[in-house]
Amino acid sequence: MIPEFARFLTTAPLSASQTTFTELHVQPVDSTETAVAQWDLRDQGYGPPEVAALAAQHLNADTAYIVGANWDVWLFDMETMKWRKEPQPLTLTCHGPLYDDGIASSAGHFAADLGFEHYFTRPWRPPRPCRRLQSLRLLGPSPRAHFPPVDVC
Repeated sequence: MIPEFARFLTTAPLSASQTTFTELHVQPVDSTETAVAQWDLRDQGYGPPEVAALAAQHLNADTAYIVGANWDVWLFDMETMKWRKEPQPLTLTCHGPLYDDGIASSAGHFAADLGFEHYFTRPWRPPRPCRRLQSLRLLGPSPRAHFPPVDVC
């Protein structure tokens, strides 16, 4: 499992400005358990062979190995109305065959979290006061073209 994980890590599109891995967590049993080992690799310059060697120290079938890195992504800045390329988080995971009740059999042994969920989910904002619209009239003569009052937040 570890040699395949090392090959998977070699395919990671690491950032041009941060070309090494930043962290490794060894997670036993499932995601609710505390990690049995954690390494902060930011200043170590570790590549795939070094990360695999660290992971091999805790080789178990019911373990997941979670590696952090950065990759370059083009982001659109709404304030300047320009695109910019900058490092964003990338998480690579290797699931052992018995980890989390055998999740690897359905989800696969390897996973990549590209960090895009914030593009598809709204960031949290404090609630605004709602205002009530009494009626919304659609175009057309039909009496059914009215909707009941709705709250617009």
